[in-house]
Parts: sequence; C-alpha cells; structure tokens
Amino acid sequence: MNLSVNNSRSAIQYLKSASIISLTVISILIGLILGYNPKSANAQSEFLILSQEVESQFPDGILFKIEASNPHKIIQVKLRFHVIGQRSSRYGNAEFQPGTAIHAQHFVRTDTASKFIPPGAEITYFFEFQDEQGSLFETPLQTFTLNDPRFDWKTIEGEHAKIRFYNRGGQQAEQVLFDANKTIQNMMELMDLTIKEPLKITLYNNIKDMQSALPPRSAVQQEALIVEGMSFGDTGVILVLGSVPRLSGVTSHEAVHFMLQQKMGGLSRLIPAWINEGLAEYGSSEPNPTFDLALQSAVRNGQLLPLTSLNVPPGRPEDVMLFYGESKSAVTFLIDNHDLQSFHQLLEGLKEGLLIDAALERAYGFDRVGLEHKWRAHIGSAPLPEADESQLSVNQPTLIPLTPFGVTTPTPFVPSENTEQPQISRGCKKGTNELDLATLV
Repeated sequence: MNLSVNNSRSAIQYLKSASIISLTVISILIGLILGYNPKSANAQSEFLILSQEVESQFPDGILFKIEASNPHKIIQVKLRFHVIGQRSSRYGNAEFQPGTAIHAQHFVRTDTASKFIPPGAEITYFFEFQDEQGSLFETPLQTFTLNDPRFDWKTIEGEHAKIRFYNRGGQQAEQVLFDANKTIQNMMELMDLTIKEPLKITLYNNIKDMQSALPPRSAVQQEALIVEGMSFGDTGVILVLGSVPRLSGVTSHEAVHFMLQQKMGGLSRLIPAWINEGLAEYGSSEPNPTFDLALQSAVRNGQLLPLTSLNVPPGRPEDVMLFYGESKSAVTFLIDNHDLQSFHQLLEGLKEGLLIDAALERAYGFDRVGLEHKWRAHIGSAPLPEADESQLSVNQPTLIPLTPFGVTTPTPFVPSENTEQPQISRGCKKGTNELDLATLV
C-alpha cells in the first residue's frame, strides 16, 4: 500500500518536472521568436532617457529632440514617425555626437508640397538607438499633435468630429462642429459606413492667418484664390476658413470627402472625380447654385461634357462650373432614382478595385454609356452624340494623377474696375494631398 503511494508520488513529481521542462522550452521558443535576448533586456534596463520633447516650427517643420545615456557608446539614433491616417511610416537619422551621454535631434521638414503635414495632424513617434555592442533600444511610442505655433489652440469635440480653434473663433467652431456631425450622421447610411476615426478640423479666423498655414502654392494662385477649405484626406484633417459666408456648405462638402476616404481607404485615389465631387455636393448643406445654373445653360445649348471626360477634372477653366454641376446631377440621379443597395454596391465595387464601368454594371446593370443615356433623358438633355458615345465605350482605368479629392471649387467672380480677371485653378498640384474650395478674388 505504501509502495503504491510512493509510486503515485513519484509519478506526480515526474509529471510536474516534465511540465516545468515543457513550459521552459516553450518560453525559450517564444523568446527566440519575439527576439528576446537576456543581454538586450539587461542593456535596456541600463539605458536611460533623460529628456525628450517635440517643438512645432510650422510651417517650416518639426524638431524632435532627446537626451539619453548608456554604459556603452551610442553610435546611431533614428527617429521613426507616422502621420496617423497615412499608409506609410517615415524615419530619419538624428544628428548627435556619439558617446555614452548624447543630445540628439532630427528636423522633419513640412515646407514643401510633397512633405507638407497639415496643422491638426496627429503623429506617433519613437527613437531607436544602437550602441557599440550592437544592442538596440527603443523609446516608448508617443503621440504629438502638430500645432500652428502662432496661436493658442482650444478644442471642442462631438460624436464624429473635433474642432481646433483659437482666440474668438468659438462661435464658428460650434457651428462647424454641428455641421460636421450632422453631415456625417446624415450620410452614413447612404455610404454604408461606420466612422472609425473622428474628422479633425482646424479652423482659422481670417484669410491672413490661414494663408500661412496652406501648402506651398504658386504666386498666381496665392494672389487669385482665397482658399475656403482644404482637405488632407488620409490624415483626416481639414483646414477651414471661419469667415466665409458659406461656412456650413464648406464644412459639409469637406466632411463628405473625409467619409469617402474612410470608406475607400487606400483606393480613394482611384475614385472618378465626378463621383467624388458629385457626392460631396449632394451631401452639402449649402449646395452652390452656380453649378446648377452652369448645368442648365449647357443643357439648353447642347454643351454637356461626356461623363467619361469627368474621370479627372476638366482642363479648361470655363468647364469647372459645369464639371461640378454635371457631377452633382449624375450622382443625384444614381441615388434618388434607384434603390439604396445599388449605390452601396457601386462603392463596394470601387473599393474592391473594379473599374468604373464594371462597378456600375454590377450595381445598376448599365455602364457609363447606359448611365449617360438615362441621365441625359432624365434632365431633358439631347442624346449623347455618336462620337462621344464611341469614346465612352472604351473602358479605361480611372487613374487620377492629381489628388484624392479633385479640384478647386470656385465661387462666382464679378470683377471690379480695379481688378484683373483671375485664373481659375485646376486644383491641387501633383504630389500634394489636398482639395481646396476657393473663392476667386
């Protein structure tokens, strides 16, 4: 009997030992997979961060600084950062004097069109160190909001948006927050979308303040255009001029662009311009009547632009108003004269990477040729000319070489005796990331 008990105890002890050995082996394997190194862990505990800070020098750039010490000489320091919403992260080698106690800094430029980061964007970052022993150290991930240092910013937040403002901009900020939340709420069902990240709006009080916060533009554009709103789609940031008469319209228009980018993700750049801008005007709380007048005039005179030519913004300045009128009208026709599920399927098809004709066929049962005929008949226009129809049948990829969200949205211009007729901007330069709604001056 005692022998049996001893045997049982021996068996239990054996099982415990086997379990401990198994757990140890598993732990070692997990450590190897994750790159765990006892030496690195000990070295990490000896590495000290003495101080770190981020200084906004917008619009020129952002200065990242850090002080650290380590028993062994630090030979390399890198800054790794990511603008929240953008697809890729960036890094740069910091400037410092190698040693066991170092002061390192790295300046990120934001003063060019390709490197521009809008005020209000959120940035995550960390520093990476390497010492002469080959050990690597990383600082904890930090989040930094890029501010325009000229002003003392305040923030109000709603369900779907946060508004940053300064000085006496509180009243406009409340209005913008209301319009943004209302637009997003109204358009969510239509776009079959759940908002994951809030829209971030940076509100400027006047033209002079906002002018310095915009990406670099040509001298002609700066003199001829007053930018009312500018959307940086991937970052979820919009700059808005709070003194414009159509503040609600600008806010809602830009909010729809934000939503479409959220819906499409990385493929937002492939959305045809007529869908992009047409949907934004459809969702605007203050549609621009000038666009409707341009459309009516073109219908009367038989001067409609074929929808196939509106995959990208028009080249001639005089076609810009008509571009917006047609875009809004065609999108309104698709939404108001067909079931909601069809529009959902259209967006899903484009999100999957389908070309516009294939996406239309799957959702509505007709391509651009069919849409053109049905839409023209609906608005009382003459049929599509045969020459234009042959161009429509060519199924070309809708690659937009400009930006996610199209072109400048101009408002009517009436020249005075002392002003010259300005040029109408085609929109964003290649390599930039913004849509600007502009008033010609």
